[in-house]
Amino acid sequence: MANFCTRCGKPLQPGEVCSCVGGAQYQQQTPQYQQQAPQYQQQAPQYQQQYQQAPQYQYQQQYQQVQPQQNSGKGQLFSVLKELFSSPLIAGREYAAEGNFIYAMIFIAVQGVLTGIFAAELLQKLRSFILMIATLQDADLTSRAFMGYIEMPYFSSFFITTFLSIILSCILAGLVFLGHKIAKSELSFQQVLSLVSLRSLAVSVVTVFSMVVALFSYQSAIVAFVIFSLGNVIGWTVLCLCAPLEDERRNSKIVYMYIIAFIVFYAISTFIYSKCWTIYLPETLKMNLKELSRQMSSYKNTSSNPLKSLEYMFNRIF
Repeated sequence: MANFCTRCGKPLQPGEVCSCVGGAQYQQQTPQYQQQAPQYQQQAPQYQQQYQQAPQYQYQQQYQQVQPQQNSGKGQLFSVLKELFSSPLIAGREYAAEGNFIYAMIFIAVQGVLTGIFAAELLQKLRSFILMIATLQDADLTSRAFMGYIEMPYFSSFFITTFLSIILSCILAGLVFLGHKIAKSELSFQQVLSLVSLRSLAVSVVTVFSMVVALFSYQSAIVAFVIFSLGNVIGWTVLCLCAPLEDERRNSKIVYMYIIAFIVFYAISTFIYSKCWTIYLPETLKMNLKELSRQMSSYKNTSSNPLKSLEYMFNRIF
């Protein structure tokens, strides 16, 4: 079949190029396109390779961004502390709503350790007070009997106080959680534990301040103990203010639940410490107190003079 020129319509043989103006321009442009074709063929694998490497680089960059965040737990903890101290009400509610179990246990443990250190410091001040009284009475400070009265159980009081503080904080979390359940609040136990840890954080700050005050003298230790006791009130205030509640009707019920939890918590605390308060006494004094208790029980069943009996018992101790 004959071919025709698309420019002028002249019949052409197969492969023949027309000699008209349009055909000559086509003949000149064709080698140029043939020369550019291999260049684009060479560039195609390069773009394909870049396309294949782009997702890999993207995922690698994302991994490098996520990895520092996973390894910066300490930085996040300090950031949380900074927010809690800069904006305690807003940041405290957000922290409690998040329910971070690890941070909550850290704050509770820190309160326990600081409370244990403060207890050991008070015992040291008590020892100084006993030495001062003994010096005024011209007592033999080197006697074995006297040394038994001033050998304070620092380590045992520290560990037992730390343990009791952590246990009592967990008991408080259970009481507050039970109160929220009674009030039909939707807070989880992790959120309640975080809320209680805010109390621990506030008490820790007050405890540190009390420890500094107690350093000066045994008189200042009394003031420090009063400050420490007020710290528990501050802790309860922080706990109540930072409770993440949304329903105002439930808030009224929660107020009563917190009051009940407060009473029950301090009743449990008083009962526990009333059973183990002797752990803060020297062994010699413990033995004398046991003897005093035995003597008192025996004197109750006799008709002897109570004043003489008390005088006898105190002479045995002191």
